[in-house]
Amino acid sequence: MARLVRAALMRGGTSKGVVFRAADLPPAGAARDAVIVAALGPDSTGLAIDGVGGGVTSTLKAAVVAPPSKPGFAADYHFAQVSRGGGIDWRSNCANFASAAALVAADDGMALREADGGRSAVVRLWASGAGEAMSVTLPATDAPPVAIAGAPPLRVEFELGGHALLPTGRPEEEGLRLGDRPLRATIVDVAGNPQAG
Repeated sequence: MARLVRAALMRGGTSKGVVFRAADLPPAGAARDAVIVAALGPDSTGLAIDGVGGGVTSTLKAAVVAPPSKPGFAADYHFAQVSRGGGIDWRSNCANFASAAALVAADDGMALREADGGRSAVVRLWASGAGEAMSVTLPATDAPPVAIAGAPPLRVEFELGGHALLPTGRPEEEGLRLGDRPLRATIVDVAGNPQAG
């Protein structure tokens, strides 16, 4: 049986996806994941043409905005990176898409803090999957100070106190292998998404 679910198709920086309100979805788990996957539409072609997503990671994103679970935040931001195969990673974060979640939180009247003498408003989000605090600044005027072609001007900042820049505590890792070759790498935590370089 089909069920209508309220959602917003939004662009957030260089990303596009669907933002849901937690109250409109089943609780966290398989049923909620199924709704999100159905909305974005990963399919056997890899193009995600069964939904509003696309065949690349920047268009297979979802956010669930919920009332804050921690004091001092406007909302919880549950980021979901949907794979082309239909799986969901709830442990990462996306600063670009946080701007879309902040707009939905602001539209819902969640707590905002005025900034720049009333020229902007700040929405503090708790990025639950990555365990990070974020502040998204939304302009309140028609004169944006920053712009990406085709995207609304917003500023997203990660607040200190989240993850360590070097999650292993070392600037270089040795003893790794790539096939049969030895490998040295620096592992850096970029917005809750560890990367090796």
